[in-house]
Parts: sequence; structure tokens; C-alpha cells
Amino acid sequence: MIRAELKAKAKSQIKGNIGILFLIYLVYSLFFAPFLAMMAGALVGVFADLFAMIAYPELMAVAAPMGLADFGIWYWIGTAGLFVVGFATPAFILSWTKIFIGLTNDQKPKVADLFSGFKSFGKALWLYILWMVFIFLWTLPFFVVFGVLIAITAVAGSVALVVILTILASLAYIAGIVIMLIRIYAYWQSFYIMAENPHMTARECLRESVRIMRGNKGKLFVLDLSFLGWVFLGLAPVIIGSVLLAFAPLGIVWYLIGLVASGIAFIWIMPYYYTTLAHFYHAVKAKPATQPSFAAATPAPVAIEVEEEIELDVEE
Repeated sequence: MIRAELKAKAKSQIKGNIGILFLIYLVYSLFFAPFLAMMAGALVGVFADLFAMIAYPELMAVAAPMGLADFGIWYWIGTAGLFVVGFATPAFILSWTKIFIGLTNDQKPKVADLFSGFKSFGKALWLYILWMVFIFLWTLPFFVVFGVLIAITAVAGSVALVVILTILASLAYIAGIVIMLIRIYAYWQSFYIMAENPHMTARECLRESVRIMRGNKGKLFVLDLSFLGWVFLGLAPVIIGSVLLAFAPLGIVWYLIGLVASGIAFIWIMPYYYTTLAHFYHAVKAKPATQPSFAAATPAPVAIEVEEEIELDVEE
């Protein structure tokens, strides 16, 4: 499995499909945007009020205590919307996965494909919940140790002891983050597996993902790192625009130009990235099964050249 070849395949397959992929992403964004905008707007108002009360304590004497009703109707509409978005997200992830798997199989994407994951809504939601729960359980011991050590430093009477406890707490926190990343990469292929094998349960998809990612998590991590340059390039216009917003005349104009330029860049960058990830999945999924429970699973078709790469690289 050679990164350059995976990327070359991805580039060739997104050509001629950028327009429809942008339209799909636009529809996806339009679903989320209203709820997120309402929630963000309401929270800005709430936090502005709280900040004013903290910065100017004299306001507390004349202001009535803030209750839940004071958050406003848009806050609660936005909150309800976020719950809707949260429940719909796993199905959209499954849809998005199917779109790029189809693209790697030279299937033309359609806007309707964005909702294909809702046919397995319950299973996708359960997979997402299990994913979050397992990652939480894997990292919980490290973050508990971190919290306990930080709490002890608050009552420690020795500077040396505080330093030691702080170092140990930092190491526990870093270890928790590392374990989190490892588990995320271990479960990464579960939605791809479900997309191609709808007969499999959520637990089976997670287990199979763990199996095929054994020995491949580092490769996926390096593949992700190889896209950092593209991400920085895509973000550069909006970053420059943000700087000009503060210091240059007509800064808002430059900021808007930078925002549009970054948006245009990511119209190409994101499909390129996700198509490459789909090719990575094709490369690792053919790893011979060692667990009897998956031996009977019907594998999805794999390109001959990808199978040859696996024999030369993944299994070495």
C-alpha cells in the first residue's frame, strides 16, 4: 500500500465529480447550519451576559438572577436542533462513507446518496454510541488519574511535591490522549465495514475494524499527516484575512475574500482526502481473517491492483 498511489487514484476519481460533491456537501451543510447558527447566536448572548456580570459585579445587585427561562426561545430551539443533529449525524456519516466508497468503485455520486445511510439509521446510531462508549472507557482511567493528581496538588504543602504531581498528571493526560487516538484509529473502518456489509451488527463492525487495522493504525496516521500541508494551504487565505481584518483598511473585505478562497480550496481538498481514505479502506479490508466469526462474511469486491499492494506492504 503506497500512499502516492492511493492519492493518485483519488485525484483521478474526483475529477469531473467536484461539482456534484460540492452540491452534496452544500445540502449537508444546509441541514446543520440553521440549528448551529441559532444555538451559537443564543450562546453568544448568554455568555455575554455572564461575562458582563463577572466583569462588573455591581450589575449583580440590580440584575435579577438568571434562570433557564432567561436563555430565550432561540436557545431552546437551537438546543433541540442540536439533539436532532446529534441523532442524525451517524446516518450522515454512513451516507458520506457510502458516497466515497462508491466513488472509488467509479460510481457517480448523487444528492440522494446523502440520505442513503438513513436506511440503517438505528444500526448507525448504535455503532456511533458504542464507538464513543468504548473510547470513553479506554481513556477513563488515565483522565481519572489526571483529575485525582490535579486535586491533590491543590492541597499539597510542598512545592517539590506539586511539581512532581503536576508532571505525573501531565503524563497521565498525554497518555489518555494517545490511547484515545489509538482507539479512534482502531475503530476508524467500522462505518466503511457497515456501508459494505449491512448484514453485520455494530459490534461486529467494530471488531472487524480493530482486526483489519491491527498493524495499520500507524499507516493511517501517517496518511493523515500527509494532508496537513493541504489543510494549512486551504486555511491560509482565511488566516491571512483574519489578520488583515484587525490591522488593514477595509479588513472585513479581505476577511470575506479569504473566507471564500478557503471555501473554494476545501471544495477540492475534502473530497480528495475522503476518497483517499476510502482507497485506504479497500487496501486494508482484504487482510485475511483470523477470527471464525468473520470468516463467513461476504467480502466486497476489491480491485486487483489494490490486492497486490496489500500482499507487498500491509502483510509484511
